[in-house]
Amino acid sequence: MSTIDNQSLQAALALAVSESTGLVLSPAASWEELRAALKGWIDQRLGNDLDTVIRLLYQVDVDEQRLKFLLQEKVGEDAAGVMADLIIDRQLAKIAYRQAQKNAPPPPEVDEDGAPLERW
Repeated sequence: MSTIDNQSLQAALALAVSESTGLVLSPAASWEELRAALKGWIDQRLGNDLDTVIRLLYQVDVDEQRLKFLLQEKVGEDAAGVMADLIIDRQLAKIAYRQAQKNAPPPPEVDEDGAPLERW
């Protein structure tokens, strides 16, 4: 199974973050630049457009229990940074899953009893 290289992973993450937020990110952006841009986007909206942040968290499918736990655990730390890290983690997990599915062999063709289908 082939794995995705770091540069391709960063480009895929930049694209995923751009699509979900509307941010214009370079595919060559570093991990730090991606995180800073996403953190800034979230921070900008936490005070006056919380619904947009919540929609993003649901759209990306961030684990709500993990988010609550980390926000309670990291009291005093920047909530936008915690959210950005969780979004990045989730997007990376989705990218890895898609890559694994792309490289997986197709399932065998069988009928409802599990017998191989005949090819004509």
